[in-house]
Amino acid sequence: MRSDREPASGAEEVLQESPLLRVTRRLLPDGRSVIMKEMRGKSALGRVRHERRILERLRGVPGVPRLAEGSFPAAVIALDDPCASPVLAAAPLEQGALVTLAERVARVLACVHRRGIAHRNITPDNLLVSADLDPTLIDFGLATTFAEERPAFVHHRQIAGNLGYLAPEQTGRTGHGVDQRADLYSFGATLYRLASGVAPFGEPDQLQLVHDVLASLPQPLSAHNPALTGALSDIVMRLLEKEPDRRYQSTEGVAHDLALLAERLAAGIGTPFPLGERDFPLRFSPPAGWWEENGSARPWRKLCSGRWRGAVPACWCAAPPGSARAPWSTSCGRLPPPGEASSPQASSTSTGAT
Repeated sequence: MRSDREPASGAEEVLQESPLLRVTRRLLPDGRSVIMKEMRGKSALGRVRHERRILERLRGVPGVPRLAEGSFPAAVIALDDPCASPVLAAAPLEQGALVTLAERVARVLACVHRRGIAHRNITPDNLLVSADLDPTLIDFGLATTFAEERPAFVHHRQIAGNLGYLAPEQTGRTGHGVDQRADLYSFGATLYRLASGVAPFGEPDQLQLVHDVLASLPQPLSAHNPALTGALSDIVMRLLEKEPDRRYQSTEGVAHDLALLAERLAAGIGTPFPLGERDFPLRFSPPAGWWEENGSARPWRKLCSGRWRGAVPACWCAAPPGSARAPWSTSCGRLPPPGEASSPQASSTSTGAT
């Protein structure tokens, strides 16, 4: 006999509604609870097919929603109800619980990346958590395979995703390709929000927000929550590096450091420790910028000073728009053969920059 407090078959709870999406929780006649994502708009069917393909590829990954069995409308994605709540509803979390949750999220994301998928829109709104701190990563509508993409420059209001949590390269304004390391930045921004209570950049003006994402540094976590250890702050700030090459390169690497931090906190040790000792890239990626040693581009300086063996008649600087190539190209002209001092005429030779 059904209790009066139990929802009747077909009962529906609206979780989210917008012009392009309606999300509800529904009880089916067989007693199952499912989450119904109804896509709206001209591209609804294409978005449904895309997200279904991604979820099929991630089938069986713990912490990723499972497609519900059964027949549903064409513009609807039906998912088994994870019986979890938005992570912000559980905030604020004690530091130990936060580190435990962060490690578990990193493990989920590591499994997603091993299947060749980048989420590309990790935010607190897309993270659910159970009473036992088991996470579920939702909303794979913007997810892609690992094929590197270079987003086009678009108006700041047309950038896909939640701008306050997107990696700089996802704005289309850095010239860098977007790969799984963009998820690591978004993961760091999400942890920053959970640890501090505020997003890394809270500017309401979107144009200013784009500038902050590209060029500003967030305040240290200790400025918002002095009780947090320096080690947790170091991990989060490494995730939030602007340059992809300076971030963690893999979710396994950050998961290892979070697990080590959890062990140290349990032992009463909160001091910083070396990061990234188990951080290895999933695949080879060429450097995003000049190779540097001790903060200076030494190969470039050797080239310009003529210390390399052999005659180098010219050097060309190639870089995407907006990457500040002018200071490099203006110092580059006809390079003299070894042993020949450079002359004013040589140094003033015009240089092409492509």
